[in-house]
Amino acid sequence: MADIGDSTVKVNETGTKIETIRNMASSPKKILSLIGVYLVKTTSAAFRLQKRGPHSWEPRRVPNVAGILRDLDKGPSIPSRRFEGTPALMDTGRLRGSFTWRFYSSTSIMFGTNVPYANVHQTGGDSEIVVTSTMRENLATLLRRNRGVIKRVQKAGGRDAYWHKKASDEYTKWKTRNPMATKAALADARKKIYQKAEASTTRKAGQAQMLSGLGWIFSYHAGDVVTFRVKARPMVGFWEEDKKEMDKIIRRVFVEGA
Repeated sequence: MADIGDSTVKVNETGTKIETIRNMASSPKKILSLIGVYLVKTTSAAFRLQKRGPHSWEPRRVPNVAGILRDLDKGPSIPSRRFEGTPALMDTGRLRGSFTWRFYSSTSIMFGTNVPYANVHQTGGDSEIVVTSTMRENLATLLRRNRGVIKRVQKAGGRDAYWHKKASDEYTKWKTRNPMATKAALADARKKIYQKAEASTTRKAGQAQMLSGLGWIFSYHAGDVVTFRVKARPMVGFWEEDKKEMDKIIRRVFVEGA
C-alpha cells in the first residue's frame, strides 16, 4: 500500500507540473515581466558602460557645440559639462531614465522610449538646429566676458601666476577667519585652497579657449540651419548575450514554477 501511495503522490506531482507548464506557455506573463525588467536594467547599464552588446559608443565631441547652441538659446550661460569629455548621452539623464516596458498582449511586451531624439542616437544621422537671434546675442555676451577672463590672466602674468594670486588671497582670508587654527589645519586649508584654485583656473581657461573658437557661429544668421552628424550609439537591440540571458530567465521560471 505504501508503494502505491508513493506512486500516487508522484503521479499527482507530475500532473501538477505539466499543468503549470501548460499554463505558463499559454499565458507567459511572469516570463515577459522578467524580460521587460531585464531590458530596462541592461539598457540603463549601457549608459554607464558606454557600450551595448558588441557596440562600444563613440566618445562625445568636445566641446559639445550642439548642446552649447541650445544653451545659448536660453541665456548667456553654458554648463561646464559642455566643455568636458563626460560620457556620451549622459547630459541630463533624461534619455537613460526614459526606457520602459509594458504588456502589448498576453504573449508580448513593448519596450522603448518616447524621448524624441532617441532614434537619431540609436541609428546615427543628422541633427539640425535653427540659429536664433537669441543665440547670437548671448554668444556675443559670453565672448565679451571671455575676453575679460583672458585679459585678467594675461595681466597677472599667465595662468599659473593668476591662480597662485587667487589662491593666496583666498588663503589670507581663511587665516583671518580662523585665527586659532593649528599648523596642521593651516597646512590642510592651504593645500585644498591652492588645489581648488588651480583646478578652477585651468578649467575656466580651457573653456575660454574653446569658447573663443565658436566665432564661426556668427557666419550663420537667424533662421539658418546648422547640421550636426550624430554618431550611432545603439541602446536597444537583441544580441547573443541577450539571447543567453533570456534563455536563462525562461529556464528559471519553468523550473521554479514547475
